[in-house]
Amino acid sequence: MLNKKFEEIIEAAVGKEQFINLRKTEGYRLAMRQFDESIKPGFNPFEDPEGKKKHFVNFPNANLKDDHKNSINANCFTLTQLKT
Repeated sequence: MLNKKFEEIIEAAVGKEQFINLRKTEGYRLAMRQFDESIKPGFNPFEDPEGKKKHFVNFPNANLKDDHKNSINANCFTLTQLKT
């Protein structure tokens, strides 16, 4: 369930077309592994109700367009909150 929500957040941040291409990359697979191994185990929706805690998710060689409004910079997405 958290993986699905995470994917929805990424798709909303990068846009549908770019997300379709992103899912085909090794960078996407590495980011999902990073999410599974580093972020998800410590996920607690009650720990950070204001969304101040930040996680940086890298998409190596994914060629994402920088979009500071959507927290994307240099193939890195800043995740501040993951609501279920």
